[in-house]
Amino acid sequence: MNTAGAAEAALAYLQQAQQRFEALGEHGARMASVALADKGNCLRALGKLEAAAGAYEEKIKRAEK
Repeated sequence: MNTAGAAEAALAYLQQAQQRFEALGEHGARMASVALADKGNCLRALGKLEAAAGAYEEKIKRAEK
């Protein structure tokens, strides 16, 4: 099954979701991190490993706060 098309399409929605959750401040911080991890998963599925690693690292950094 080819999931690259779905992963590519999901990236824009995940970016928008992350931004909206971040706009909620502390109340949306957890869900913004979830969207960020999901972006990493999509980037990994697309073979964009450096970008995926960056998304995962940012998620970890946020979790440590």
